[in-house]
Amino acid sequence: DYSYAEPSADTVAAVCARLRQNQPAWGERSLQERLLVLQKFSACIAEHREALVAALVADTGRSAVAAL
Repeated sequence: DYSYAEPSADTVAAVCARLRQNQPAWGERSLQERLLVLQKFSACIAEHREALVAALVADTGRSAVAAL
């Protein structure tokens, strides 16, 4: 099993600030560049699908069919 420590308000604020700071760089990418990043992300999910489903099943107790 695992435990989860709730992040502090300062941690959440720092993460949000970093995301806001990096957003313009993402926005400056062309549509083609953004599509390539998302396609790589999709391929990574597909490559690790079985492990991801197993982790979801272990985490939630739901069946693999429901995890799809």
